[in-house]
Amino acid sequence: MRAVLPMASLTDSLVTALVGFLGVVVGAAMNILAQRETARRREHGETLSAARLVDAELAHALAIIEEGVGPQARLSAVLAVNLCTPAWEASRGALAVGLSRNQWTAVCDAFASIAVLRLALQTARDSGAQHDHDKLEGS
Repeated sequence: MRAVLPMASLTDSLVTALVGFLGVVVGAAMNILAQRETARRREHGETLSAARLVDAELAHALAIIEEGVGPQARLSAVLAVNLCTPAWEASRGALAVGLSRNQWTAVCDAFASIAVLRLALQTARDSGAQHDHDKLEGS
């Protein structure tokens, strides 16, 4: 014998299933939105942290350059060594994502200038050491 379900019972079951399905879809959508917001905040925090570290590094480099470069200043190996930029090396990725194109270009240019100065100081130091060595050899 086959049991026949009344139409009202079938409609109630269908409505219950649809409401359950709708709850799952809404819950999944809310979860996706929450994850996106969390990721956005984390990315913003990483960018802000990187920007602060890089800003401090630029200020430190500027202080070293102002103190060590000028008409009366002597080029030294210490100056080149002190112009290392570990925060920039470590934070480029976060900054590349979070900065505008103009901001990124300005920061890249600043650190490229530091790298050029560091290389020039190292080259001057190395050629000065070679010159001193040549003078000793010639004596």
